[in-house]
Amino acid sequence: MGAREATNAKAQAWAAAQGARASHGTFREAAEFGEIVVLSVHNSGVRQVVQELAPLLAGKIVIDTTNPLVPGPDGLAIAHGPHGESLGEQLQALLPQTKLVKAFNTVSSRHMVRPRFTPGADIHIASNHDDAKQAVREVLAALGWAQHGNRILDFGRLSSAREMEYMCLAFVKHGIRTNDWDFTFRFVDVDKA
Repeated sequence: MGAREATNAKAQAWAAAQGARASHGTFREAAEFGEIVVLSVHNSGVRQVVQELAPLLAGKIVIDTTNPLVPGPDGLAIAHGPHGESLGEQLQALLPQTKLVKAFNTVSSRHMVRPRFTPGADIHIASNHDDAKQAVREVLAALGWAQHGNRILDFGRLSSAREMEYMCLAFVKHGIRTNDWDFTFRFVDVDKA
């Protein structure tokens, strides 16, 4: 677990709760250590963090959980790039030597590991790198996203992160309105018979 400061109390508490195999340190130390790195930084600072860590992330898989949420006239809004690029696409451009996979951006952090939804939920992934998507599928399966009715849905290329980020906006607006974060999305097959 990386944080801006090695003494971050939340990172220390998380590592202590996970047991002997978990550790914490700075963003730099986490980027150097990880084979697959999960990027979970607020939109306001994610570009700066990515630019600082780019040399350390070269050749690695980065799971991008971020969303470009900004204040808007009617509450939160999405701030895509000047040509409509998703934040995921913008980060991939800043990390040309990295294989970025968008995932986890439409589910509450407390359900990322061992998700329990009835009758199950979907987690979505998108990337321009098929081998990286396969590696992330394996991580997601190990975290519980291939059991209890949960499914891992491949949205295709990273350009699909645009729609995934809008899904996050709907997720957050519903969570704020209801003060309930114990939900996520599920695509339902309709019986056409």
